[in-house]
Amino acid sequence: MNKWVMLPLAVAFALCLSSCTAERYRSSLRKPMVPVLPEGTRYRIAKFWDKRWDRWGESSHGKRLHLRAYDPEKLTKAAAERYPGVFSTGQNAFPIEIALESNSTYSKCSEIMFDIVLCGSLSILPAYRSRETKWIVTCTVAGDDGIGQRSFSDSFSVRQADWATILSPLGLLHVHGRADYRCHGVIVPEIGVTAFPFYERAYIDAIADGLGRRARAASEGAEGKP
Repeated sequence: MNKWVMLPLAVAFALCLSSCTAERYRSSLRKPMVPVLPEGTRYRIAKFWDKRWDRWGESSHGKRLHLRAYDPEKLTKAAAERYPGVFSTGQNAFPIEIALESNSTYSKCSEIMFDIVLCGSLSILPAYRSRETKWIVTCTVAGDDGIGQRSFSDSFSVRQADWATILSPLGLLHVHGRADYRCHGVIVPEIGVTAFPFYERAYIDAIADGLGRRARAASEGAEGKP
């Protein structure tokens, strides 16, 4: 086939498979106070599991990306850098197991407007949509650190908004509104992947917050004993 025919077809095919997207995220979490732990007490993340992964096939590209991004050793290293008084990569640190649960609520109005704008503008104008996700982070201390209950939970919510275009670069513009984190992408399947740094920090903050509340509760309980 003539190359002058193939070139437009190749461009059209690429456009159908790609898009320009921008996202913003805002969390209800704020960096917690660093808990005061007994001398030498530190934690490391030995297991990390998002229960959504149970529904994803073993060959799922998204699952492989998430498992790589949230590898326990990688998370522990990031946590130790952010909270050196709480986490450690050393083998003497108490292992903790993390389980995530989430529930998302979509804005029906924004979903409808997303479809109207995307189709009505022939995918040239950014189509906006939003959702809110509540996360429950359950931590289990796999060992006796002598501090309170071994299993405890912390929760937070994330407000996510994004928009996208297919036939124009306008989708790379910042999504309006306040944000704790912003990211951009050019491939549809990459939506959410570029937010890995945001969620890594959020999960670590939630774990630290839970450990802090647990330590304070144990301390207050000990003080209240006769």
